[in-house]
Amino acid sequence: MAMAWDPKRRIPVGISSCLLGQPVRYDGGHKHNSLLVHELGKCFEYLPFCPEVAIGLGTPRSPIRLTGAPSQPRAVTRAVERQIDCFDVTEKLVDYARSVLETCPRISGYVFKAGSPSCGMAGVEVYDEKGMPSGTSSGIYAWVVMRAWPSMPVEEEGRLRDPIIRDGFVERIYAYNRWQSLGDQESIEQPVS
Repeated sequence: MAMAWDPKRRIPVGISSCLLGQPVRYDGGHKHNSLLVHELGKCFEYLPFCPEVAIGLGTPRSPIRLTGAPSQPRAVTRAVERQIDCFDVTEKLVDYARSVLETCPRISGYVFKAGSPSCGMAGVEVYDEKGMPSGTSSGIYAWVVMRAWPSMPVEEEGRLRDPIIRDGFVERIYAYNRWQSLGDQESIEQPVS
């Protein structure tokens, strides 16, 4: 049975935890975004996710970065002081993304942290074996989520400063939420493995 759509209720939207001010970044900081919290927070009920903390990387921690081929990058921890890559966490990020897809409540959109090797939608630097930028890609976690729910509206926080992009994103989320309410989500869009 379809849920009745109520335009007054806040719509569930996934978001990178650091954008809400949670101190989950590699340096122990956050990227609190007032626009998202105070303006769009009136429309959305945020469900925060930090894949790096969720897979057991502490705060603060060594940063991760994408390495290898831009078409199939790997996420590795980086010992900055020694300028070496340490541990590959790609599979942990993929497994965490899959667990989110299986267990998270139905969401109608997602706001990702731009430039993040786990959460960036696009344009995340990928480094070659010599440590030089060799191209760009999506963050590992974001790529899995976007591939699984290709119709779900997604955006990076920086682009939402543009009022045209922001208004379009909000409209797409309302439309997607309405579409979800017309039937059981499992019959509309199953996460793709």
